[in-house]
Amino acid sequence: LRILCLPGFRQTPLQLQHALQRAGWDSALANAGAELCFARAPPGAASASAPPEWWNASDDGKVYAGWQRGLRSVRAALEANAPCDALLGFSQGGTCAQLFMAIAEREGGLEAALGEAPAGGEQAQIAPLRLIIGVGCGRSRADDHQAFLSSPLKTPALAVCASGDRIV
Repeated sequence: LRILCLPGFRQTPLQLQHALQRAGWDSALANAGAELCFARAPPGAASASAPPEWWNASDDGKVYAGWQRGLRSVRAALEANAPCDALLGFSQGGTCAQLFMAIAEREGGLEAALGEAPAGGEQAQIAPLRLIIGVGCGRSRADDHQAFLSSPLKTPALAVCASGDRIV
């Protein structure tokens, strides 16, 4: 089982890797036969040296600036680390994993949602994922995403949260 891990808002892959180590998840997953690989969110919209983020939400959470760029980065990471069986996202990365799958499962998939024309009339294919895991994340509040999230995911999903998660 190869799991692509998506860090949280302004979190680096190394920071997520350390968090998983501190929680004991890395060894537990490895003992279960899983291999972890890590994606990097694109730099924030402010500049190329800005901290990584899958998007930057407006104060009211109704607009996620840069979300298309974030989903393109997930797709690129899945292609670069293929084959992947699952996504594990922390915080904003978990919300991103859910949104990615919701869009990928729709007719037209990512290309249609991102306004891209598939090369040669064919939709780009990423191997189907078997599972998504969201840790300390919530559903996207962006107005642009509600139509994508109107149906339940077909891909099995596990949400992990704790009593201390205030936003979820």
